[in-house]
Amino acid sequence: MPRAIRRRALRQSVGDGAIRHPRRAREVRSARRAVSGDTGGTDSHRARAAARRLWFPGLSPAIDRITTMNIDEPLFDEHDDTEPERGSRLAVRERVRRLVNAQPYAVLCMQGQGQPYGALVAFAFSSDLRTAVFATPIATRKYRLLSECAQVALVIDNRPGKREELMEIEAVTATGRASLMGPGSSFDQWSSLLVSRHAYLRAFVRASSCALFRIDIVRYLHVVRFQEVSQWIPDARC
Repeated sequence: MPRAIRRRALRQSVGDGAIRHPRRAREVRSARRAVSGDTGGTDSHRARAAARRLWFPGLSPAIDRITTMNIDEPLFDEHDDTEPERGSRLAVRERVRRLVNAQPYAVLCMQGQGQPYGALVAFAFSSDLRTAVFATPIATRKYRLLSECAQVALVIDNRPGKREELMEIEAVTATGRASLMGPGSSFDQWSSLLVSRHAYLRAFVRASSCALFRIDIVRYLHVVRFQEVSQWIPDARC
C-alpha cells in the first residue's frame, strides 16, 4: 500500500473523536507517531505494529510477519527481463505449474476505452506453460474487448475459505497477447486441450456462437504472502 494511502487510511480510521478504551487510545497514539515519523529505536516497530492492528483488526500477527520480513513488492515493466538464476527459475516455474494445474478458473483481465474489465473463464494451459486457451460467446463484452485490444492478463489464485489461512494464498498473473482461433487444425488442437480439462464445454466450444482464444504468454508473476513476487519468463532457457 503506498505511503500516502496508508497515511490517509490511518487518519480516517483514528479520526478526531475521543477514544475511550485505554488500550485503543495507546494504539492510536503509537499509530499517529508511526505516520508522522516521530518514532525511535524499538518504539518504531511497536508503533508500526499498532498502526497495522488499526488497519487490519484480527490479522495483526500475519501482517506483523510481512513487515518483519521487510519485503517490497518489485515492479516489473514490459522491458524488464530480469530473472533469478536457473535454479530459482525452475522453482518459480514449478510453483506456477502447480497453481495453474490445481485451479480450473481464472479472471481474464482486459481493457477498453480506458477502462479495465475482468471476467471469469475456464482455461487450460499447454504443457510448457507458454500458451493458454479459453472460450467465450461472441455476443459478449468480453469478445468485443478482445477484438479491440489483444493485451490481456490471466489472474489465478488459490484463496482459502478461512481467514487464518490468509498468508498461504498464492496468485499468478500471466500476461500475454490473445488471438482468435479460426477453423482448422490449430482450432482442433487448442479446443481439444480445453475440452480435455473441461469436458462439459465440448458442445459449447463447437457452437457457431462461440469463439476460441489462445493467449501467448509473455511472463508470469507469482505472488505469495501478498508481497513476495517472483517473475518467470517462459523461453528456451527453462
